[in-house]
Amino acid sequence: ITATAATLGWMRKTEAANYHIDLYTGGEQASDLFFSAYIEGSSFNKAIAIYNGTGKAIDLSHYELRKQNNGVGSFKSDSLLQLSGTLPNNSVYVLAHKGASANLQKLADKICGADAKDEKTLLSFNGNDAIALYHSGIRIDVIGETNNPQYWGKDVTLTRKPTVNGATTQFHWDEWENHPTDY
Repeated sequence: ITATAATLGWMRKTEAANYHIDLYTGGEQASDLFFSAYIEGSSFNKAIAIYNGTGKAIDLSHYELRKQNNGVGSFKSDSLLQLSGTLPNNSVYVLAHKGASANLQKLADKICGADAKDEKTLLSFNGNDAIALYHSGIRIDVIGETNNPQYWGKDVTLTRKPTVNGATTQFHWDEWENHPTDY
């Protein structure tokens, strides 16, 4: 997006007769959900937060998380977590590992790993596993350095800077604030 032009892309809906596009710049509204926090703390203190700043409630059933294991390969379907429920505007959806501290679990909207293998696998990241947010099968946001087996995110908490108002398919360190373990 520039002051006078933009490049747009979307998935064609067969039932759509036409499209209406609202283009926002600056800090007004996000075009979609995006990651707002990543916790890779001691033991199983692991969590991901997703923010909705779109101006409307979002049906989470169209979203899933996928993990790139050990910083190599694709974001595999065997390491995915399908979301569910509704996320109101200006709200955060927190997913925490079932072994996380009681304080972290109190903040969570979903405790992962209690029943399903894929939930436990996804939230068992160890600092070199990038996590991606998908909307209707298309990657819209990522947290972590993809294709990097080094431990970029071990024992840290990352929070998205308040100046960031949208998702990106490439991880940029300048969009994140770095905090100590279990912050």
